Amino acid sequence: MQKKITLAVVIVLIVGAIVYLQNPDLLQSSPTLPETSGANAVDVALGLVSNPSADEVGLDVGQAAPDFALKNLDGGVMRLSDFRGEKSVLVNLWASWCGPCKVEMPDLEEVYQKHKDELVILGVDLQESVSDIKAFLENEVSVSYPILLDDMGEVANGYNKFTQPTTFLVDKNGIIQARKFGAYVKEELESAVEKLLEVEASPESLNNNQTGDTQLAANTSVEVITSNLAGKYFGGGEQKQLGIEVDLGNVPHLADLDMSKFLLGCPVVDCIQSIDAPRFDSVEETTWMQDDHLIISVDYNGLSRAYPTGILNIHEIVNDDFADTPVIVNYCPLCYSATAFVAPTIEGEVARFGVSGRLLNSDLIMYDRVTGSFWSQIERTVIVGPLTGKAPELEFIPVNMTTWGQWRAAYPDGQVLARPTFADFLGNKPPRTPDAENPRLRTDYTVYPYQTYETNNFDIRFPVDIVDRRLNNKDVVIGVDVEGVFKAYPKLTIEAEKLINDTIDATPIVLVYDEFSGAISVLERPSSTALSLENGELTDGASRWTLNGQSLTGGSTLEPVFSMPLFWFSWQAFHPNAELYLSES
Repeated sequence: MQKKITLAVVIVLIVGAIVYLQNPDLLQSSPTLPETSGANAVDVALGLVSNPSADEVGLDVGQAAPDFALKNLDGGVMRLSDFRGEKSVLVNLWASWCGPCKVEMPDLEEVYQKHKDELVILGVDLQESVSDIKAFLENEVSVSYPILLDDMGEVANGYNKFTQPTTFLVDKNGIIQARKFGAYVKEELESAVEKLLEVEASPESLNNNQTGDTQLAANTSVEVITSNLAGKYFGGGEQKQLGIEVDLGNVPHLADLDMSKFLLGCPVVDCIQSIDAPRFDSVEETTWMQDDHLIISVDYNGLSRAYPTGILNIHEIVNDDFADTPVIVNYCPLCYSATAFVAPTIEGEVARFGVSGRLLNSDLIMYDRVTGSFWSQIERTVIVGPLTGKAPELEFIPVNMTTWGQWRAAYPDGQVLARPTFADFLGNKPPRTPDAENPRLRTDYTVYPYQTYETNNFDIRFPVDIVDRRLNNKDVVIGVDVEGVFKAYPKLTIEAEKLINDTIDATPIVLVYDEFSGAISVLERPSSTALSLENGELTDGASRWTLNGQSLTGGSTLEPVFSMPLFWFSWQAFHPNAELYLSES
């Protein structure tokens, strides 16, 4: 009976959290918690509680932060709204087992000590015991700001915690002025708190400083990040590590870039280590994969190579070479987005790329190791750093995502990216050990950390503006870009129809699915004449081509059009006005 009661309570809490995430305004009908605090205030409701009825409750900047009441380490109860009209509040959801949280906490303490007369920091612990927390504060990181106990995880769920730490900055009126998923770097934290404390207590000023960006003229294409936004770019320590030098008070960026969407995905540059000197195995030597495992396929300069997503989930970028042409193959597991491009030559040097640790719209931001400029993976151009407005768009190479079983059958003589060992160059660093005779794998690359994420339509780890619900968030599409005109094609639709003749911005294209290899090719048609499939070949009635556009009749090849596989939410986050192909059947 006790187990049944406990299970029922857990189910109620989970359902309640889901209902709240879908409609936080429902909290306004909840019973009001007595305005009580102190050591004797323990017989009150804990967790999410009612906001004042006038509040527009939500999690976006400009909305009222959901109110909550939690016990502190001494058994007293503190309520977020206790500080209304008195102090601004920084709500930090953390845990002692969270590495980035540990790095961030001394900076939080420093900010708290500096501004404690006008700012309170509430450290909401994620379901740990009092004894464990106290031991951590005594032996590892000591802070003096209040630590609160979210025993049931209700506040963490109510605040839509994608990762830890998660931070919300709330002004004296209880209004969210900024939010951060992931750890703050020191300069960024100081800037965010200073801006929070500058907000006037009037409704007109609530949304004036959401991004911290400078006001830009309509015809400006490049702007400069002022010093108070330096945390968005590489800090001094990271620059020293990379051997670059950029004035943090004078960092150019695209003028239309919403800096509030710039997030720290992991604490420092190269925390996700690129593969810098890849090795390759034959198909026969590759025995660790199952037929249904996914690979990224690149067929270029006479070489056919497979890059298992089991490896790229961990490393994301491969600095490769295809018959003396330097190539960058990259994959963002959060967006399911795969691309490849020719490595650009910058200042006379072939640029190699690494993982910046930053995200935009949940997508990988790469950096080049010549200038330290940030490149958007999906947009293929510089968005922040010295090359902003100067570098051309990257020269793309077509890629495909297919299964190991299909690719292996189609390319029996192909090459397969070998699993990295401690004897390999990773993350712009030399091998951990020179012992190539007795290498040890870096990790178990058969473990798939994103399996649940890929199948959960509502699990988007970092906040993204989702404005188009015609497809599910995690539906896989082929995003196509024709001279800046964007269109998405559902992957399942392409596979079902096998061949799609279409026109984008007066450019005739064709999308064709190869059932044998699993490849999808997006090609420019030579004329408005529709192509058809005959005996596994493309034809317009007079000429014939292979399914990847190679001429079989002595004519010209069908040129590839930029395309990439990715989740629908990712494509429309970058291209909210993109067209969507929908089958007529």
